[in-house]
Amino acid sequence: MKPTEAELNVCKSLADPKNEDEIYEYYGNEFYPYAKHCVSFFSKNEKLPKPNFDKLKKKDKIIKENTIRLIGSTLSKINFDMKNLLIPSIFSSKILELRAICFMYIAQFYLQNYAGDNIIGPFSIIVSIQRFFEKVKNTAFAKEAFEDLDGFCKKLIDVYGYTGKTLYEKTPELISRSVYDDYVPSTGYKPYEHQIEAMKLLENEDSVKNGFVCIYSTSTNSGKTFTSVGLASRIQHLQSVKFLFVCEIKLVRDKVQSLLTHSNVKSYLVCSADEAYELLKQEGALAKYVLFIDEIGLNAHFKSETLVSHMKLFSVAPKWVYLSGANLNPTKLDFFHMVHSGRFESSKYVVISTNKIFSSVSAFTFDGEEVLPHMYCKTKNDLKTEMDSIVINQFKGRMYTPTTNGHLLDKAFKFITWSLTDDETNITNAENKEIASWQKKFPDIQQIFSNVSQIYPDNIRKIAMDILSGVIQFDDDYMVEVISKSSAKGRKIDLLKLEYQLFPNINIVAHPDPIMFAKTMFHTLLQNVGSKIGSCQKMLSKYFFELELWKEKIDALEQKIKNEKERAMVMDELKSSPPSISFPAEFQINTKDFCSKRGIVLQKYRHQLDLESIDIKAIKDEDLLLLLFMGVGVYYSKGPKSYTDIVLKFVAAGKLEFLVTDVCYGFDYPFGTLFITKEFSDEKSTSDIFQLMSRIGRGRLSYVGQVYMDKSCSEKILGKDDTTNLEMQNMFEVLLQNGN
Repeated sequence: MKPTEAELNVCKSLADPKNEDEIYEYYGNEFYPYAKHCVSFFSKNEKLPKPNFDKLKKKDKIIKENTIRLIGSTLSKINFDMKNLLIPSIFSSKILELRAICFMYIAQFYLQNYAGDNIIGPFSIIVSIQRFFEKVKNTAFAKEAFEDLDGFCKKLIDVYGYTGKTLYEKTPELISRSVYDDYVPSTGYKPYEHQIEAMKLLENEDSVKNGFVCIYSTSTNSGKTFTSVGLASRIQHLQSVKFLFVCEIKLVRDKVQSLLTHSNVKSYLVCSADEAYELLKQEGALAKYVLFIDEIGLNAHFKSETLVSHMKLFSVAPKWVYLSGANLNPTKLDFFHMVHSGRFESSKYVVISTNKIFSSVSAFTFDGEEVLPHMYCKTKNDLKTEMDSIVINQFKGRMYTPTTNGHLLDKAFKFITWSLTDDETNITNAENKEIASWQKKFPDIQQIFSNVSQIYPDNIRKIAMDILSGVIQFDDDYMVEVISKSSAKGRKIDLLKLEYQLFPNINIVAHPDPIMFAKTMFHTLLQNVGSKIGSCQKMLSKYFFELELWKEKIDALEQKIKNEKERAMVMDELKSSPPSISFPAEFQINTKDFCSKRGIVLQKYRHQLDLESIDIKAIKDEDLLLLLFMGVGVYYSKGPKSYTDIVLKFVAAGKLEFLVTDVCYGFDYPFGTLFITKEFSDEKSTSDIFQLMSRIGRGRLSYVGQVYMDKSCSEKILGKDDTTNLEMQNMFEVLLQNGN
């Protein structure tokens, strides 16, 4: 599947980090007042300063006078309509003060035309203005323009009650993107520090000469996969050396193959561990490849075939090796270097590691109980230990959101008030002062989250840790117990009776037998479809019969109509109305027809699938085909490529509503909600479950997704877990068994 334009831009930046940002221009303090004076919605009370260019050279004077005339000419053509919201052409101008004026116009429009509860428009312009401020600060942007725009933004915030809480709870999609972000200056993609470090290894004379083992451990969604493009681009100067990308997850291999192909990288191979082993055991291969093993810890919680393949491969590893994974503990992996230095005496051991997180999830049990890492803490010491774990384990840190932070802070403040007062209904001045002094030890999250630029996963985790630090300072074990109790109730979930309209996004359902469970979960819909169409075979036979007749009509036109012009007209008419599959639209989940039939109203409906574009003959199971028509795909590890490719194509395009799967790793699509069945979590390790949870909240609605799980799963991931240590131990033992 071809990468998106955004993905290709990332690849381009990694292949050549010297790509320059787009260049913008500024009126600055000198010329902005003239622009402002030309705008109808500004008060004309202020007298426009008369330009004083007498001391300038004639050429400079002409330039400045022409600039003022051009400002007037440009703005005189713009209609700042206060009855109908228009997007002015100058909104895309290279001159950023002109963009600021357009932001002010839209803000003024929403001030004059009160939107009521329909806050998406006003909130969209507020968050885009906040992002605009971040881009123009410390530039030549006019100070007066900054102050004017800030004034409009503050009025909007006041009129529409915008806060971090309302933003997150009512319009979470804006945390990721607003429609007005197109007009915020772009600085392009900048490689992360860990990507730069990884690429520099192949540019450093010493590391290239001596060889290295690099433990590359960063969180999921941090760009490790894309780093492969940068690495493959860096080996061009190494004569007769190829980049060898190895992963046991086919989804990832296909993705990397596509990225490298479309980035015009020449010297690379993408393959499985066993295929790479056959390459590297050949004579002279050790100096011919840069080896990148992705997800080196996959299935390492037991001595699996995957683990054996990985360790067997490392036993013949070349001079330059990257071992990548999100849950590696670099302090316990130096045995890889010991083995490597046995073959390459001067080999270096390099660790590139960061626990910065890039997405968040709201987690609940199927009974609606909130799931948070600190929930089983009873004492201050318990909480300290858990906080250390949250900081180290990036997966746990993802489970805090602006909402959970708000609930946590509310509980802390209520406990402080209860603890420091004799009568909560009649608090004395002295008690109020003491309460206030304690509250100052906690972060002001309303203030922090009022700016959208502060609502990002790593900061959300930091604020959660600041709140918990405040709890520890209060030095009361009972307070720890109180704040550790679930305070939020999510929906109660029964997957066999799911109300689909409550989850109008792409959802994952995890089960070890995804085909069986998909047919069980959507059994009622399948039955209803069957009652409506009779049988799938009958519906498809009718379609293929009509399709053949249609093709015959087109083929017959050559003989039937001799006049070329008349034939072309009839041909166009025929081709514009091909036969269609008579699958009832009312069964395509969360489309307008589906919802109308059931009296459901959604803010946004899923578009109907183009059923005729599906390679129907590639799908042998009729129920799987009907499920796909309904908006349900099944992706299973041993599924036929002909079917799974169709499913992934629709998932990537955002055209499915549910994906039922037995896979934990490799998905890089904008899923909104994950349902983890008990059967799935019982079979999987804590690392596997966390990996799957990290597939959620990657941008379709916001930085934050939702996860629902069985109670036993929550206990498993929040309990004392030694999976990482077990994985490291298994790697060590299997590597010794499969050494040279």
